[in-house]
Amino acid sequence: MILTAPELLVVVYKPKTQVSESQRVYDLNCLASVWCCIENILLSLSENGVFGVTFIPKNTSAIKKILNIPQELEVATIIPFGYKDSNSKIILQNEVQLKSRLHMNKWR
Repeated sequence: MILTAPELLVVVYKPKTQVSESQRVYDLNCLASVWCCIENILLSLSENGVFGVTFIPKNTSAIKKILNIPQELEVATIIPFGYKDSNSKIILQNEVQLKSRLHMNKWR
C-alpha cells in the first residue's frame, strides 16, 4: 500500500531525550503522546471514509535526509492513506467474534 497510496503523512516529533538514553518513564511521554495523536488521525480518516495504516520505518536517517527533516526531530511513522479500492472487502465483526475477544473483569 505504501508504494501505491495517493498520499503519505510523515509524522515527526521532538523527543526530550533519545529512547536509548531515557532514564525515566517520564522521558518517553512525548513518544506516547505522538502515538495518541496518530491514533486520532487514523480514527478521523476512517470516519471520513479514508483508510490508512502505520508504517514504522527502520532507516529513519535516510527518510530525514530525503525530506530534509531536522536532525533533532524523530520520525514516528509514515501513514499511507486514501480511499479504499473498489475491489476492497471490509470484513465486519459480528457479535460472536467480539464476545470471544472481549473480557470483562477477568481474562477469559
